[in-house]
Amino acid sequence: VSVYVGISSCEYLSVLHNVGEGFSATGTTLSIAAGRISYVLGLVGEAMAIDTACSSSLVAFIQGAKSVERGEANVALCFGVNSMFD
Repeated sequence: VSVYVGISSCEYLSVLHNVGEGFSATGTTLSIAAGRISYVLGLVGEAMAIDTACSSSLVAFIQGAKSVERGEANVALCFGVNSMFD
Protein backbone atom coordinates (compact mmCIF):
# COMPACT_ATOMS: atom_id res chain seq x y z
CA VAL A 1 0.00 0.00 0.00
CA SER A 2 1.42 3.35 -1.07
CA VAL A 3 0.59 6.75 0.42
CA TYR A 4 0.36 9.98 -1.60
CA VAL A 5 -0.38 13.23 0.20
CA GLY A 6 -1.13 16.47 -1.62
CA ILE A 7 -0.09 19.03 0.97
CA SER A 8 0.62 22.75 0.91
CA SER A 9 0.40 25.84 3.10
CA CYS A 10 1.49 25.58 6.67
CA GLU A 11 0.46 28.29 9.08
CA TYR A 12 1.30 26.15 12.11
CA LEU A 13 4.69 27.85 12.51
CA SER A 14 2.99 31.23 13.04
CA VAL A 15 0.76 29.63 15.69
CA LEU A 16 3.84 28.23 17.43
CA HIS A 17 5.43 31.67 17.61
CA ASN A 18 2.28 33.06 19.22
CA VAL A 19 1.83 30.36 21.87
CA GLY A 20 5.46 29.34 22.32
CA GLU A 21 4.94 25.57 22.20
CA GLY A 22 4.41 22.70 19.80
CA PHE A 23 6.49 20.56 17.51
CA SER A 24 8.14 22.92 15.05
CA ALA A 25 10.22 20.32 13.17
CA THR A 26 7.50 17.72 12.58
CA GLY A 27 4.62 20.18 12.57
CA THR A 28 5.96 22.49 9.90
CA THR A 29 7.85 20.19 7.53
CA LEU A 30 5.31 19.16 4.91
CA SER A 31 7.42 16.33 3.51
CA ILE A 32 7.03 14.32 6.73
CA ALA A 33 3.25 13.82 6.39
CA ALA A 34 3.21 10.87 3.99
CA GLY A 35 5.90 8.99 5.89
CA ARG A 36 4.17 9.51 9.23
CA ILE A 37 0.85 8.22 7.86
CA SER A 38 2.60 5.21 6.34
CA TYR A 39 4.48 4.50 9.58
CA VAL A 40 1.42 4.79 11.83
CA LEU A 41 -0.58 2.44 9.60
CA GLY A 42 2.32 -0.01 9.26
CA LEU A 43 2.53 0.31 5.48
CA VAL A 44 5.63 -0.55 3.48
CA GLY A 45 4.89 0.96 0.05
CA GLU A 46 6.03 4.26 -1.37
CA ALA A 47 5.22 7.36 0.69
CA MET A 48 5.22 10.68 -1.14
CA ALA A 49 4.28 14.23 -0.14
CA ILE A 50 3.40 16.41 -3.13
CA ASP A 51 3.25 20.21 -3.11
CA THR A 52 2.09 21.71 -6.40
CA ALA A 53 0.17 24.59 -4.79
CA CYS A 54 -3.51 24.53 -5.77
CA SER A 55 -3.34 21.18 -7.59
CA SER A 56 -1.60 19.16 -4.85
CA SER A 57 -4.58 16.91 -4.06
CA LEU A 58 -5.29 16.19 -7.72
CA VAL A 59 -1.63 15.42 -8.46
CA ALA A 60 -1.48 13.09 -5.43
CA PHE A 61 -4.55 11.24 -6.70
CA ILE A 62 -3.10 10.96 -10.23
CA GLN A 63 0.23 9.65 -8.89
CA GLY A 64 -1.59 7.08 -6.75
CA ALA A 65 -3.72 5.92 -9.69
CA LYS A 66 -0.65 5.61 -11.94
CA SER A 67 1.18 3.63 -9.28
CA VAL A 68 -1.64 1.08 -9.13
CA GLU A 69 -2.01 1.08 -12.92
CA ARG A 70 1.72 0.32 -13.37
CA GLY A 71 1.57 -2.45 -10.76
CA GLU A 72 3.92 -0.66 -8.35
CA ALA A 73 1.28 -0.88 -5.61
CA ASN A 74 -1.85 -2.93 -5.05
CA VAL A 75 -3.55 -0.06 -3.23
CA ALA A 76 -2.82 3.67 -3.08
CA LEU A 77 -4.09 5.90 -0.29
CA CYS A 78 -4.41 9.46 -1.60
CA PHE A 79 -4.97 12.46 0.64
CA GLY A 80 -5.28 16.19 0.26
CA VAL A 81 -4.38 18.56 3.10
CA ASN A 82 -4.41 22.31 3.44
CA SER A 83 -4.62 23.46 7.07
CA MET A 84 -5.36 27.10 7.77
CA PHE A 85 -5.22 28.45 11.31
CA ASP A 86 -6.89 31.57 12.54
